[in-house]
Amino acid sequence: MRTKNSTEEWLSIQKSKIWELPEENDRIMSVLKLSFHNLKSSLLKQCFAYCSMFKEDFEIERDKLIQLWMAQGLLHSSPGQQMEDIGNDCFNILCQNSLFQDATKDDDGIITECKMHDLVHDLAKEVSKCESLMREFNHVMEDNETHEIRHVSKVPTSTLERMSKLSVAGLRSLFLDDQIPNTISLKLRALRVLDFEYADIQELPNSIGKLST
Repeated sequence: MRTKNSTEEWLSIQKSKIWELPEENDRIMSVLKLSFHNLKSSLLKQCFAYCSMFKEDFEIERDKLIQLWMAQGLLHSSPGQQMEDIGNDCFNILCQNSLFQDATKDDDGIITECKMHDLVHDLAKEVSKCESLMREFNHVMEDNETHEIRHVSKVPTSTLERMSKLSVAGLRSLFLDDQIPNTISLKLRALRVLDFEYADIQELPNSIGKLST
């Protein structure tokens, strides 16, 4: 509500039909969706949706998150403002809208890490489900379901192997906590983020060296 400056905007929220829903998770999720849809730009919505890549209760590092946004091409510099500055603005706005919580601050009072509430994380997964694939995805995938997938986070190796060559070639983010099939990396043609930080591997596959630069 802090970004709403007119009486009409405040009244539109007050008169929303979501307040007529039962006092249960459906109503809570509807309220959260209202917060999401009222973010003032598509950039903020995209930056928030990308947070679905992190697992629940994960401590999100501010600088790393901004670097990921930059790698995905979400942030663009403008006269007098660098990409990092825009990323910091987006991070702060998401914090102000209570989409991040449990903030950790440094000695200067700047937030360095944060978390997402479980229901907020569920919202991030909901709004990104058309182009993101997480471990929670547990039904058998058809080819036409994965063609639009652009971001994959911590899915089993078997799930990656079931994805078609066309689907893998379109991936832009791949977060791994499992082995990566040697044949998969040969198909990655649009990848912008490859995260092995929590992967159970001793050495990188030889095919990693053949990725396009």
